[in-house]
Amino acid sequence: RHYFKMFSALLPLRIACSGGDSGPKNAGKGKSDKPHQLGDDDDLDCPICLQQLDNPCISKCKHIFCRECIEGTLMMHGSSGPCPICRKNIKDKELCQALLPKSILKDSKNFIFKSKFMRLLEELKKIRKEEPEAKSLVFSQFITTIEWIKQELLKHGFQFRSLSGDMTMSKRAKALREFANDPPTTIFLLSMRAGAVGINLTQANRVFIMEPAMNPALEAQAIGR
Repeated sequence: RHYFKMFSALLPLRIACSGGDSGPKNAGKGKSDKPHQLGDDDDLDCPICLQQLDNPCISKCKHIFCRECIEGTLMMHGSSGPCPICRKNIKDKELCQALLPKSILKDSKNFIFKSKFMRLLEELKKIRKEEPEAKSLVFSQFITTIEWIKQELLKHGFQFRSLSGDMTMSKRAKALREFANDPPTTIFLLSMRAGAVGINLTQANRVFIMEPAMNPALEAQAIGR
């Protein structure tokens, strides 16, 4: 229990260091009007990606997942499917927003550290100058980080595509196709949870990982894309 408390306390700091919003908005916005407040004793690791919860939600059978992870899992079955834990049928529309424990969020501020992104930007500009058609993958575990990077890349004239777990299969295929076939599109932003498994990105010759994964196997899969 103390192990989970320690790592859950690190979560806002990890998000902030990667440029994401460390404030309460990261707890996620679910489809239910009645968010579920998580407690300090709840398991704050997602059983699908084995990482700390990001944008958490809770099923009717009371199991907690990253929203991106469970929506991506249910998408493979349509809009409903078996719970990865108890196998009871759950529906995407019935997922309830879950809020991270107040003890984690009470001291959070909406601040951003740009050091990682500035280093990433330095490398991307160097690649653009020396190899204009080279393609790069940028992985992050946090949706807020990916959304923030999108805004920053636009400011610096980069064209990119992105992939997240809540995208339909047709939208994923379109993003992958455009990344592969559009020469000006040189960057692909991916959630490590969604992009590390089940897709082929051999067109890219650079991989950037914004934060180390707590699950080394997930990181290895991302690099192997």
